[in-house]
Amino acid sequence: MTGPEFETEVRATARALWSLPPGEGAAELISGDEIDCVCRTEELVHLIECTTERRMEKFRTQVLKLKNAKGYLERNGETVKLRIVTMHEPTPEQRTNASGNGIIALSLQEFRRGLLYSRQYLEARWNYRFGSTSDPEDGSYRLSEDEYVEQALVLANSTTSYSVNDICSYLKDGKVIVLVGPFGAGKSLTAREVFKSFRVEYYRGNTERTPIVINLRDHWGQSDIDEILRRHATRIGFENPAQLVRAWNAGLLLPLLDGVDELASPVMAIGKDAIRRSREEALKVVQAFIKDIRGRTGALLTCRDHYFDSDDEARRLMRLPNDAMFVSINEFSEEQATVYLKNRGVTSNLPTWLPRKPLLLGYLASRGLLEQVAALSGDTGAAYAWDSFLDRICEREADLSSDIDSVAVRQLLEDLATRVRSLPSGSGPLYDADLASAYKAITGYDPSESARTLLQRLPGLTVRDQEIGARSFVDDEMMEALQAGTVARFIINPFGSPGIADKIEHPLKMFGCSMAGHLADKQGAQPAHYSVAANEAAQRWSEPTLALDSILAGANALDGESVNANDLTISGGLADEIDMEEHPITNLKLHNCLVNRVNFDSSQSSIVFDDCQIIRVEGIANSRALPSAFSLCDIQEFDNRHTNTAIIGSEIPDSLKVLMVIIRKLFLQRGSGRAESALYRGIGEQLRDYVSQVLDVLVSERVVYSHPGNRQTIWHGNRACRARMLRILEGPMNANDPLVKTVSDVSRL
Repeated sequence: MTGPEFETEVRATARALWSLPPGEGAAELISGDEIDCVCRTEELVHLIECTTERRMEKFRTQVLKLKNAKGYLERNGETVKLRIVTMHEPTPEQRTNASGNGIIALSLQEFRRGLLYSRQYLEARWNYRFGSTSDPEDGSYRLSEDEYVEQALVLANSTTSYSVNDICSYLKDGKVIVLVGPFGAGKSLTAREVFKSFRVEYYRGNTERTPIVINLRDHWGQSDIDEILRRHATRIGFENPAQLVRAWNAGLLLPLLDGVDELASPVMAIGKDAIRRSREEALKVVQAFIKDIRGRTGALLTCRDHYFDSDDEARRLMRLPNDAMFVSINEFSEEQATVYLKNRGVTSNLPTWLPRKPLLLGYLASRGLLEQVAALSGDTGAAYAWDSFLDRICEREADLSSDIDSVAVRQLLEDLATRVRSLPSGSGPLYDADLASAYKAITGYDPSESARTLLQRLPGLTVRDQEIGARSFVDDEMMEALQAGTVARFIINPFGSPGIADKIEHPLKMFGCSMAGHLADKQGAQPAHYSVAANEAAQRWSEPTLALDSILAGANALDGESVNANDLTISGGLADEIDMEEHPITNLKLHNCLVNRVNFDSSQSSIVFDDCQIIRVEGIANSRALPSAFSLCDIQEFDNRHTNTAIIGSEIPDSLKVLMVIIRKLFLQRGSGRAESALYRGIGEQLRDYVSQVLDVLVSERVVYSHPGNRQTIWHGNRACRARMLRILEGPMNANDPLVKTVSDVSRL
């Protein structure tokens, strides 16, 4: 900090300390001497000199200036208080000299403490909950100091990885960072660790700003920063709310805003303008903070992934600076998961299909379920493994109750998972009344006292943000697996009620569609079941999203065979992903539907998109290249980088082209296996000879595995290798992975 910058900081602190308007607290000439900072209040005139030096010669000169100015003002009837503020800790000689002349000598950090008792705030905040973090053992938000296990924090659209220390450094440099990830990935825990790091730095005197973590969920409907800071202080038990306001005005706080998506999640209604307006209204509190910090400090924001349609939309709606960084929080690596579980006394090896998320692993470990999970092989695919796991935990719960059997326990969970598809957030909360209503829907009876005990301990549900009576699913993938059960039952019997109480506002994700296809296939579904179910959902039950669920479940279940929709038109439906290459669908028209992603990398499908809103189309470079299948559609983004066509047309060795196509097919989507024929599709005759050899390499490296399907071999990616494979996909010629070298040496048979 230069001398002029130091003086500016002192004046800003003084203005905030004594609530002076801009322009006050400037330098003035008093009795012929220039005093660096003069602040006039009703009771006192505060005279302040600033020094960056430790030499006594200049210090004594400043002491004399202050004494002369004080004498002049007192002769004019003023009451005066004197201070010398030093950039560094005053020397003992400086303190002694100042004290002997009736002057207070203090460092800038000490001067700022008059604005905010930072130690009191830091301790009060540390003892208050951080977002949704909780102890999996008892649901308490009081966690151990070493609860956090380092996770990879990856810069958006790159392979650059950061640590918490890196994030802290960027925040010190004034960067705005948006940390995104799915529920249970550890966003709030990471924000807690950032706070902890800054807390330690503050105690050591290595940072000038005090970190302040605000759970945005506590501040619905608020947009005034003053009001937010006062409510925040009251909630955490900090006794001086006005101090937080003064410290904020002086630029002494570093905001960590946890839970942007918790302010209010948008209802998935058709008409994205309405959705955006709703989001923008909910985000006024974030906009206020971002506007106020510009040029003063950095900020960390945490948000659930897919809350915004794109990073560009997030920048617009939150008013982020152009250089704001988007960082994704990845699942644990195998080593990190091992450390996390070891801290809980668990040494079980994790199966390939299980998500490596802190919340899920902690939940399973605390309930003694990891051994059962570890015993379930993923060799037959993630859908089969989740199906078996859900059966086992439901059997375990049914054994503890005389009121309900295991099949009903699972249907109860599936009913609850389906209910959240109608909620604004798409994930909860569920309350006691929801649990009781679902119980009656499944059993036909109101829950008895013993059944209510069962409802309180239902597997897969966890306390939501310490809210009394509120529950949410512990993992998105588990929730999707359960949502698939309702869809599969409807596919088998589409003429009875679909079992959906309210209008679906969220589409079934790709893994959920894969799971629904598995469950329907397990119950004997034939190709016609899916198209009939879709027709009944759209025409009889007016559930267009369920119709799309049914079609996409069939596309997953039929191992790459085409699903014939028989000229069905679906109006007003929602779909997360439509992959027209991997899951070909014919004779289907979508009208006024909202689709998050469409992969148009082949012409196998004959879907017509009419007046639809599509967030992202892959396989097409821009609107001018749109085929006639897209009519009057509003498309936000195009991407032609990682489609099969783009890969095959790139200038890399042929064997690496095949590697990238296989990676794309097996690792870009969670939990979905691929029929072996799909790995040969779309690459051309000249590359087909490489497929088996590249697969042999990947099998030997334990990157992929296979199992016999009903019609052909099904291949899966080992999710423990996903981050590694995506790094290769970003740029195989720049990757240092030995796998690239091995595959490069593969020659055509």
